[in-house]
Amino acid sequence: MALSAVSINRMTRDIKEMTQAPPAGISAWATGNSISRCQAQIIGPEGTPYMGGVFQLRVTFPDR
Repeated sequence: MALSAVSINRMTRDIKEMTQAPPAGISAWATGNSISRCQAQIIGPEGTPYMGGVFQLRVTFPDR
């Protein structure tokens, strides 16, 4: 089953927003030739046990 046009449009808009105006300490981008595969990086915020950490994520969205 392929992604629906609505899903593709939403994911494209969300990825564009994340690359143009990401929240502080967070970045995300599409990888490969499919919008359903993304990578993200989160920087541990100050004042938390995660401070100084850099967390890499691979995100795969299912077809549904």
